Amino acid sequence: MAADLLLVRTIPKLALWLSKSLYRINHAFPGREINESNT
Repeated sequence: MAADLLLVRTIPKLALWLSKSLYRINHAFPGREINESNT
């Protein structure tokens, strides 16, 4: 039961961290491919 409680607590934190990191990655490289195709 302790393991289940740990999963319930860690999964939302992990999901939040993952979404934040994905958001940062998307905004850290706004459009390298677009910029290269424009030149």
